[in-house]
Amino acid sequence: MKKHEKFPRRLLTVGFLVVLFLFGGMTLIQSGGTLTSTVSRAYTMSRSDGNGVFTALSDGISALETEYNMVFFSKSSFLLGNHLVKRILGNRFFPDSSDDMTMIRLRDDSISKLKFSMGVGSLKKPLGVFKKYLDEKDIPLLFVYVHTKILDPASQVPFGSIDLSNRNADKFLSLLDDLGIDYVDTRKSLLATGLPTDRLYFRTDTHWTIPSAFAAYRDVADRLNQQYGFAIDPKFTDPENFDTARYEDRFLGSYGIQTTPYYTGVEDFDMVTPAFDTHLIEKTQRNDNLWMTREGSFEDAVLVADQLAPDEGKTYSSHCYQTYNYNWGEVLYENQDPDACDKRLLIIKNSSGNPITDFLALGVKNVCGLDRRNLTRTTIADYIADYEPDAVVIVYSYDFLRADRLDFFTAPAAAENE
Repeated sequence: MKKHEKFPRRLLTVGFLVVLFLFGGMTLIQSGGTLTSTVSRAYTMSRSDGNGVFTALSDGISALETEYNMVFFSKSSFLLGNHLVKRILGNRFFPDSSDDMTMIRLRDDSISKLKFSMGVGSLKKPLGVFKKYLDEKDIPLLFVYVHTKILDPASQVPFGSIDLSNRNADKFLSLLDDLGIDYVDTRKSLLATGLPTDRLYFRTDTHWTIPSAFAAYRDVADRLNQQYGFAIDPKFTDPENFDTARYEDRFLGSYGIQTTPYYTGVEDFDMVTPAFDTHLIEKTQRNDNLWMTREGSFEDAVLVADQLAPDEGKTYSSHCYQTYNYNWGEVLYENQDPDACDKRLLIIKNSSGNPITDFLALGVKNVCGLDRRNLTRTTIADYIADYEPDAVVIVYSYDFLRADRLDFFTAPAAAENE
């Protein structure tokens, strides 16, 4: 390479190193106390697990590295600048990573991924086609939107970082308005609880907590009653009729697995169950295409209690959230309670919709939950034609707002492995 070609690269490299040094200094000024407490916590936890001094120091250093990466000053702006430099230098983006997401530690101590700009134009066709399909069958459609854990950017996102998930969500809901699709925006459901943001979503996981899902379920039940001819008895939605059991230090979610428990610590898991007598029949199509039937109370026929058991050799479980509904491709509930609303409800969901599906099964006579990723025997559109529901509800989280995830006419065998 000629000297005049090397100079711009060298200049960019020097400039980048200067910026890196300055940002690193600002990180120490802004988050020095957090970095120190992280090392102390990791060292203490490692020692309490029976590890020696050197192993505990190694765990502390690993936690320090993770914490530094999380709280790095103006991280998203720095990464965007880094991407720009790489483009100028002709290099690729980071391999095997999602360029529109950045993992970060929020100000409420939760681990999350920042979202940048997202287009919604590609979602118009699959949603419009599906809405027309249901309209021709006189079946109403309700979309339940589940947001990321960044509900209040002003209080949650560190100074200098950028998150556009709320702006993107507003664009998506505006698209639903244009298509004439009714929706429940669960951001409002969660913020209305008055709970702090770190109680609405798991600190170490992508999912909302079970009490948050219960709050959203109540709003969904109200909408079904008010707009779609359902008559779900108030006893099935009244919080006074439900018990909450707390399993302390029991859960470590997917983000915690990635960053290690020595960095994040483990967290509590709250179970919400009915205090009244229940009798349900559950039929599930397991991911291995086998069917299983369970009958009994909500706890016996619906919940998968063994997911609460600690992982082998651990004091915590990484599967607590799967206590509700697991991720079966197809689950059918028949409610034997005489007070249950005599309707048929079909729910298309990802894992965020699992608890809502289970709670709705308490107040509706027949409920079907479908997870497109694991449904193997038919398309969702054909399933609807056979099941003949009184209403269809889609419960999707932010990351499922993709055209392929909203295609309900593709045969599972031809679908992309998701």
